[in-house]
Amino acid sequence: MTILIIGASGFIGVDLANHLADAGNNVVCMDVSPNELLNHPSIELVQGDVTDYEYLSDLIRTRDIGKIVNLSAIVGGASHKFPTKAVAVNCMGFDNVLRASVENDLSRVVWTSTYGIYGKSYDYPEGHTITEESKPLPSYYRYPNETLYAATKQLNEHQSLVYATNHGLSVHGVRPSLVFGPGRIRGYITSPGRKFMWVAEFVQKAVAGETCQIDLSPDDQLNMVYINDAIRLISLILDSESPSYPVYNTGGHTISVRDLAALIEELTGTSVTWNENAEPWGRPPIVSHSRAAEDFGYDLTPLSDSILDYISRL
Repeated sequence: MTILIIGASGFIGVDLANHLADAGNNVVCMDVSPNELLNHPSIELVQGDVTDYEYLSDLIRTRDIGKIVNLSAIVGGASHKFPTKAVAVNCMGFDNVLRASVENDLSRVVWTSTYGIYGKSYDYPEGHTITEESKPLPSYYRYPNETLYAATKQLNEHQSLVYATNHGLSVHGVRPSLVFGPGRIRGYITSPGRKFMWVAEFVQKAVAGETCQIDLSPDDQLNMVYINDAIRLISLILDSESPSYPVYNTGGHTISVRDLAALIEELTGTSVTWNENAEPWGRPPIVSHSRAAEDFGYDLTPLSDSILDYISRL
């Protein structure tokens, strides 16, 4: 079985490719900028653009691809800054993936959506738990200066349903919460002012004895999922004989910025601060992973264990 990962050079792609190769799969990693960290003997690096349909379809045929994981996207603040490119990659590129998968009779496509489609915490009653049955909210209409990314991902979910209905394609989305772990260099840190650089630094700096500031207010509630859990869910969907649902939440640990800072200090001995004057972020704080638990027995690694694993990998 050869698995194609599109957008493989990013944060999730590198760990996922190595995980799948270690499990005995041949993996082709396609990206506009191939990542030389992907040097496993069962991994082939190719340079390609998801917006080039002919290239993609030819690659699938010549490498005998059986399944695809599509991670390619213009994310975060970059989607707002470059809207034409974001629509081309996130929407037309995804259509290329789905169309080429049908035409080449692939057995499965797994792709990443985002928990950002659920809107913000203050769009829900206090303490509300978000599940896959919760209706995505068009918060980007009310907050147009934040990002186009969630809007394109909501369209992607409709695209995948059309191909599943019209062509019987086994296509399944994953809605990751705020993913953290070693190697994160893309995502929220591309936001204006690199506001979310802490997502990449909050453990590394603490281990190095440097104070890191989480640029959020102390009472903001986060929903965080470790990279290992995110790639494990993608792998479970890839390997399942017949996933029951078109989309799954990764879920995540709900924790306040204040409590996260205290946990990092407890585990590393280094203080982590926050921004008392920051505007509330308002991302959904309680996101259930009940579907994945029901279908695959998936659960989250305890947050403290995840952070300790993060430390061990630095």
